[in-house]
Amino acid sequence: MEKLFSAIPYFYGASEENPNTVRLTVEMADEIDGAMLQSAVKEAIRRYPYFCVKTAVQDNEIVLEENKEEIVVKQANSPIELGADDSNGHLLAFSWYETNIFLDFFHGIADAGGMLPLLRTVVYYYCRSRYDESLDPAGIRLNGEKIPDEEIRDPYPESVDDNIQPAGKAKPVQAFNLAKAGLVHPGKSMMYKIRIPENAYLAYSKDVDGSPAAVTALLMERAVAEVHKDAALPIICGMVMNIRGVLGKPLAHQSLISLLPLEYKDAIRNMDIREQALCMRGMIMVQSMDENVMDFVRSNLKFFAQMRDIPGINNKREMMQKIMSSYVDADTFKVSYAGKSAFGAAEKYVRSMHVAVSLGGRDVMLEVSAANGSFCISFQQPWEEEVYVNAFLKQLEREKINYVLEGKEIQEVSNVVIG
Repeated sequence: MEKLFSAIPYFYGASEENPNTVRLTVEMADEIDGAMLQSAVKEAIRRYPYFCVKTAVQDNEIVLEENKEEIVVKQANSPIELGADDSNGHLLAFSWYETNIFLDFFHGIADAGGMLPLLRTVVYYYCRSRYDESLDPAGIRLNGEKIPDEEIRDPYPESVDDNIQPAGKAKPVQAFNLAKAGLVHPGKSMMYKIRIPENAYLAYSKDVDGSPAAVTALLMERAVAEVHKDAALPIICGMVMNIRGVLGKPLAHQSLISLLPLEYKDAIRNMDIREQALCMRGMIMVQSMDENVMDFVRSNLKFFAQMRDIPGINNKREMMQKIMSSYVDADTFKVSYAGKSAFGAAEKYVRSMHVAVSLGGRDVMLEVSAANGSFCISFQQPWEEEVYVNAFLKQLEREKINYVLEGKEIQEVSNVVIG
């Protein structure tokens, strides 16, 4: 059995409203061959034994233990319930429908960055079987390789030196909340799939001295400011940051993210977009400094210790739910960029990749991924009104950024049974 520091918030914070699950969707060039996909998953998962787990309760804690049942791979368009009979108790499952491969997983065992290597391996084995037996495996983790210890072990340190102190770290403030602004009615969650040519978005980002993630955040902040010119509270983007590099554990598979608060301050509203992008980059640089990230890690370690001292699983869950509710007004929306899909030689058979996350009925999330020459933005919202997505698209048009709105769909993610 294994106890993971990084999983504690997800184990006890998971609920029916917000199950803390993620869906990765890879659209392939052709209809999926189900038998070949099942074979690819069976072969690939042997390279990632740490994902073959289920939850259990031991000594007043939720822990992970080995799950010897097969990983479920089936034809379905809707997500598979995780941690339950439908998934053989596993916290991840694969499915396919038409040209799409789906990977549903529980955020407590990995974030998108930690799960992508498995997806790459599956896509490689699938494409090797489907298209080309001599497909080059460069850059892909393969079955039979020695698995580095760093890839498996919990990357959190036992403690953080008290001499490490934050510098210029933003203090929490109440952010402008879109769900409370009166223009939408939270209910059915929707996802809009936006495709932007990769070279064009990179060139634009370079021209304004930003990055694709920072530019996406800035354009969305400008969109909200355009809709709510007299917003009484600050517009804040919660930028998802991968902290593996700061921890010195780049190969770790666990959920290792923090949120950087990027405020659209009054002082920058009237600047041109290049000046705004420079300010945005500066905020990201300051908030992501090692000492600020390690201060976040130190706070987490203290919190984890407090959670472990709370008697009873239900009491732990109640405490975690209260804490999560207190973060409702921490930001106006979130942006996450997991990086390039990096499918290697199989990339030519991939059309797009999209990421969907459980929204908890309140958040707007822009998930950015890059696959086969395109940036794929998954604009997710827990309501049907299109005021904010239209405002974002208007910003793209204003900046002459070519895009294709490939469609919209009801956003679905897996339910999960924990413990």
